[in-house]
Amino acid sequence: MNANIKVISGGLIGKGLKIGIVASRFNDFLTKELVGGAVDCLVRHGLNEKDIVMAWVPGANELPLAVQQLRSRAASTRSWLSVRWCTGPRRMRT
Repeated sequence: MNANIKVISGGLIGKGLKIGIVASRFNDFLTKELVGGAVDCLVRHGLNEKDIVMAWVPGANELPLAVQQLRSRAASTRSWLSVRWCTGPRRMRT
């Protein structure tokens, strides 16, 4: 890279964050890998595993309701979630 180019990059630090992950059990052979990769990435960037809340739902249709439940439970316990993350494979239509 040219020495005259100024490079700006962010630090990926998850320390102190609380993450809620909601995943679909449908096609769990895919979603288990997606969740595993997400958790691995978060931990490698400094997040404690105890700060990750995991919810499994039957299918993609239930993802929005589960995220809403996570948000309302966090609010009712005066807790907080920095990020709510949904994952579930989607069927491609041709």
